Amino acid sequence: MGHIAYHIEYLGLKGAPDWQLWKRALQDDSIFVTNNAQDFRKLSRKSEIHPGLVLILPLVRPEVQRQLFQVGLEYLERLSRRSPAPRRLSARKTTSA
Repeated sequence: MGHIAYHIEYLGLKGAPDWQLWKRALQDDSIFVTNNAQDFRKLSRKSEIHPGLVLILPLVRPEVQRQLFQVGLEYLERLSRRSPAPRRLSARKTTSA
């Protein structure tokens, strides 16, 4: 699988507020992966459009979180091979002539 991922620590954002992490994900057109469902659901709802949010179950042991995430990635990889990539819809309004 070809996925590029960055940890917030690698990006120099360790300790940054959630809104700043979300803003960076939007700027980078990145899918955000977190176990902080409560805060990031709220942030994602404020965005008209975003690349995606993957929520990992926070009450599950870390090794199980990683296993579940791996299964999810494999599923998405299989799904992407079966159908063309979805088209992004523009949020801009157009006027008819």
